Amino acid sequence: SFGNLEQITMDRLLILLCVLSTLALVQGSHASNTTVLTKITTVTGNTDGDCGMLLAFGWITVELIGNNKETCSTHTLDNSGDDMNPGQTDEYTGDILGSCRTTEFADGLFQFVIHHHGFDGWCMHSVSLTFNTGAVLDCVADITLDNDQGYRCPGHN
Repeated sequence: SFGNLEQITMDRLLILLCVLSTLALVQGSHASNTTVLTKITTVTGNTDGDCGMLLAFGWITVELIGNNKETCSTHTLDNSGDDMNPGQTDEYTGDILGSCRTTEFADGLFQFVIHHHGFDGWCMHSVSLTFNTGAVLDCVADITLDNDQGYRCPGHN
């Protein structure tokens, strides 16, 4: 009832305000300590004349597996323009990161897997993951992926 509201003293309102402010700070600091993927960088190898990949015939996705068994997958790594040419560096951000854009890895990443799909091979020099914490996880392989192969990269804590 409104009579009870009139009985709240100014001191109680100040205490309530302090408690709510503290809770907001604790929740905000927790959110900033979570690890979320913000960017994937690929570097296509340049070791032979057939390292590039036509995305109509081959494509790449990335799966992340956390230390607490959290998992997420990207959409097909494909920017507007021409991706994955020999010697080329490509960066992927935003919606293309799929569920990895919002999946939190509180205790780090166990591993990530580069999945090749289709029949046009791709020479993977490296794939790097960048997280909102500023951490960058590099995986240098210098291999060719083709015909639905995958490559596992170690994670971090």
